[in-house]
Amino acid sequence: MANKGSYGRTLVIAGSETMSGAAYLAAAAAYRSGVGLVEVFTHSLNCSVIRTLLPEAIVTGYDEGNAEERLEPLLDKADSVILGPGLSTDNTAAAIVKKVLRDVAQPLIIDADALNIISSDTNMLKSCRSTVIITPHIGEMVRLTGKTKKEILVDTVGAAASFAREYNVICVLKNAASVVAEPDGRRRVYINNSGCAAMAKGGFGDVLTGVIAGMLALLIEPFSAASMGVYVHGLAGEAAAFDCGGHGIVASDILERLGKIMEHD
Repeated sequence: MANKGSYGRTLVIAGSETMSGAAYLAAAAAYRSGVGLVEVFTHSLNCSVIRTLLPEAIVTGYDEGNAEERLEPLLDKADSVILGPGLSTDNTAAAIVKKVLRDVAQPLIIDADALNIISSDTNMLKSCRSTVIITPHIGEMVRLTGKTKKEILVDTVGAAASFAREYNVICVLKNAASVVAEPDGRRRVYINNSGCAAMAKGGFGDVLTGVIAGMLALLIEPFSAASMGVYVHGLAGEAAAFDCGGHGIVASDILERLGKIMEHD
């Protein structure tokens, strides 16, 4: 027998005053990928939108003056954490990112604006005591490493692997063929072959963070969870493109296909 507690609790720290969509996509993808309970920590102006779009989620709002205080108890209850989609890079967001990196003990998936905040001081990653999975696209990797886009594209495997080793993170470098690299041990590298060009649109990265959280909820070890998440995400994109036509799909189209893809595989 199982209950919602059997499949983990994911905290999604996402969304800002003008960005509610990213928080919704990440949270919905986490649910669709197998997480038992999803809590969204977002700017208070987003709460009614998220509750309407995703009534299954617990939604906690914050304002500029109380973000760190309200976040504290939520971190303690989570089994995994998503940090960054649509978060913004303002002072409140920066304080949230620093607090999470300092205090989190659970597996942490970092994306989007959180990566842009960290790019100002990448040593913040070294102080984090939890297992960290970062999911940069090429532009974010440019900011994180200081390398040019051309340098990264010439050797995406090398770029992901060297960053993973230096900062002790699992690096998911998103590209046409995304690369997942682990920091130590066997130093495994996975090169993904699922997905399609139709997925090169806004919002798909937010969904990916939720899918990886779903893999973690299934108690898959982190490198394999990241790799499986990228693969399943790509398969769902292919299915959406087949059903809806490649030119017209949007990120939310793959949400309802995630469960079927995972059941099939």
